[in-house]
Amino acid sequence: MSMHGRLLTLLMTVGLCQGTSTLDASRQASSTLPSLGSTPAPPSTPDERANEAYASGLAHRGRGIRHEQDEAKARTSADRLKAAAKARREFEKALKDFQKANRHAPSHVEAYVGTGFAYRKLGDLTQSLAMYDRALRLTPELSDAIESRGELYLDLNRLDEAKRAYLQLLGLTRKNADRLMGAMRLWISARRVNPSGVDPATIDAFEAWVAEQGVRK
Repeated sequence: MSMHGRLLTLLMTVGLCQGTSTLDASRQASSTLPSLGSTPAPPSTPDERANEAYASGLAHRGRGIRHEQDEAKARTSADRLKAAAKARREFEKALKDFQKANRHAPSHVEAYVGTGFAYRKLGDLTQSLAMYDRALRLTPELSDAIESRGELYLDLNRLDEAKRAYLQLLGLTRKNADRLMGAMRLWISARRVNPSGVDPATIDAFEAWVAEQGVRK
């Protein structure tokens, strides 16, 4: 006898022992017994499908970040290239999921932020900025979006806009402001090594501004 049959027999026996008729016991057993091999119903509403896609995007984004960390720790060029390729694949998957979320729910603000992050990791800074701008048009004081766009401004050497993002975050969420300040310090260190077209005097002035913010804490 199959497992399903044995479970049905057991439930019928319990019903009979409690004084239930054979027919009623059979009905009760059939209604009580779970459907073996059944799977959860797929998301049925656009918002549910959007949230499912968004959660998948977050998972891919997390794996991409971990691969980037592996790249930074790698001891050989081959290992670095391997980790970088894995990270890129995860960010590409994250991008598709976040875009899918917004197709199902065009007002899903967090998905636009996720899309902006993925585009930035994939090197498309123009599209990244467009997605952060779109998120902030929907929710102007979304701290994660302000911080992420501030970091993107640093990538673009748009220092005045990065400063404004930091000052805005000070009035919203100190945690996000501190993270953006950390990114600013990393930008200064990176530009000291490779200016990428930024004038040394501009780097000096920005470093002085960053130091001034630290004194104000």
